[in-house]
Amino acid sequence: MEELFLPVAVDPGRKTVFTATITHSEDRKEYRSCSSKERRSFAGVDRRTQKVLKLKKASGVEGIESQIPTPKTIDLDRMKQHIGYMLNNIESLFRFYNFLSAPFRFYAYQGTQRANAEMANILLNDGKKYNKSKRRKTNRNKRRKRKRRKSRSQEHAQTSTSNYVPKESNHKSSKFEASAKVPVVVFGDGLKNKENIPMKGQLSGTSGVVQRSLYQRSKQLTAAIVQINEYNTSKVRN
Repeated sequence: MEELFLPVAVDPGRKTVFTATITHSEDRKEYRSCSSKERRSFAGVDRRTQKVLKLKKASGVEGIESQIPTPKTIDLDRMKQHIGYMLNNIESLFRFYNFLSAPFRFYAYQGTQRANAEMANILLNDGKKYNKSKRRKTNRNKRRKRKRRKSRSQEHAQTSTSNYVPKESNHKSSKFEASAKVPVVVFGDGLKNKENIPMKGQLSGTSGVVQRSLYQRSKQLTAAIVQINEYNTSKVRN
């Protein structure tokens, strides 16, 4: 069993979409994670939003949309005000939201699919975050790498001159190790039937997205997915 399968224990969350422990052996354990901010980066949400915002500013649609009276009212006069405002500006809105705006939704769908696939890849050895061989060797990535290296050296110089002593972690992750074994993903059900409950400042439904992506991989026989009851497991350990 140990020669064929690689156990991957996944703990889903809110701020961090998941935290996973990959056990190569008893003395070699690797920790991987994916935050909600990284998921947005994989999908290209911020970059695409800025591009659409520039187009709205150039066409004047941003000012129109920012001044739309709210339709969430029981006051008849306010509702008439909303309807009148929309009818007066409907031509400008239709000029912007015509067939040329269809790529906005298409690229958003593409980004979502790409982010979901990348999160599954992080768990199954192919993610660009940990597997550096999967990254593109472009000049822009090289410049970013040099910039990060420079900032880290500056931070190290500041901490070495100060009295700051970083707290040592009890769990040290081993380096990334590609494996030909079949990953057995043990997915915790702590957020089952709860992940879609809205919480202020946090995304909902992200762990379910990861789980569905993993089930698609299991149909291709590239991984095995197992659910575990986190509550019963914690009682056994305690």
